[in-house]
Amino acid sequence: CLGSPCCDEVPSLPPTRPRLSGGTYVCALYLFSGPKSRPKSLANYARLWGSKLGIEVTVVEFDILNGDEFDLADDHVFGTLCKRIKSGEFDVIFMSPPCSTFGCRRSDGGPPPLRGLGHNIYGVANLGPQEFERVKLGTLLALRSAEVARLAMSLSVPWLLEQPAQQNERPHMFLIYEWRELLGLEGVSRLDRK
Repeated sequence: CLGSPCCDEVPSLPPTRPRLSGGTYVCALYLFSGPKSRPKSLANYARLWGSKLGIEVTVVEFDILNGDEFDLADDHVFGTLCKRIKSGEFDVIFMSPPCSTFGCRRSDGGPPPLRGLGHNIYGVANLGPQEFERVKLGTLLALRSAEVARLAMSLSVPWLLEQPAQQNERPHMFLIYEWRELLGLEGVSRLDRK
């Protein structure tokens, strides 16, 4: 964790999630949600499905596209978010971290790959300055997603992460050491749809 705000001591919370088990109110956190104004967003569908079940669903949408105060690359913003998670504010966490620097299309005739396999998962050699910064940001956001997942697990908060299907011999976020380690933990399941 190297001093990350999510790694500070986690306070003791009740073993059950009263709002979720109470059945009338759920507060979800959606990281990398995209713009809030999308009518067909996961957040809007969650609110719609909740209302059909008689559950009020609040979705806190976090994405840089919604303003600098939602920039998960900013240490202060991320630290404040971790404190909110630790406080028990959220009943469930969804994440859709950007995958553009991992993308399999980069190996299928698209732009040149920015990442490879093995140690190159963190970036191939000879990247230009702009490409290097893109890979650095993509890695940071992937690592912060892993930190949030670990924090959620420590608090017994369910979490879900969406990424494109992993393909053989292609870079993927789940090949980063921190994600490989997390995916190997008891209680973590992976569903691949091809």
